[in-house]
Amino acid sequence: MVMAVSRLGGFNTLMYYSSTLFSMVGFDKPVAVSIVVGGTNFLFGFVNSAVIDRFGRVILIVTVLGMSLSLVVTAIGFHWIPVTHMDSASTTTAGSESWATILLLVTIILYVAFFAAGVAPVAWVGTELLLLEVRALGTRSIL
Repeated sequence: MVMAVSRLGGFNTLMYYSSTLFSMVGFDKPVAVSIVVGGTNFLFGFVNSAVIDRFGRVILIVTVLGMSLSLVVTAIGFHWIPVTHMDSASTTTAGSESWATILLLVTIILYVAFFAAGVAPVAWVGTELLLLEVRALGTRSIL
């Protein structure tokens, strides 16, 4: 289930189309903004490494909740951004960052931070979900 949340959560699509998305909502330098988002992913991967042994499964509960809430606020923020043509690469005037555009950036950064701090690494380290008593049995490959 954790792998499904990791793959279906939209992170790869967000990272792939982030510069297009940020240019559509009006940022002057969308690639620079995308680099900031990518840097957030890099830094919060280390946060997970530091806290996963102390908090275990609680990380998943907190980060999935944080991912969900930040995406809900992102969707609400899109309501307030004037988008005239979804077909064009630039739908708003470049440099016209409004409060909704800044909110969109902050919530996307929060989404990436929650994803990188919890779901992304834990999905690949599935043994963290198992209790210590059954971890060896649970990680044994079934042939």
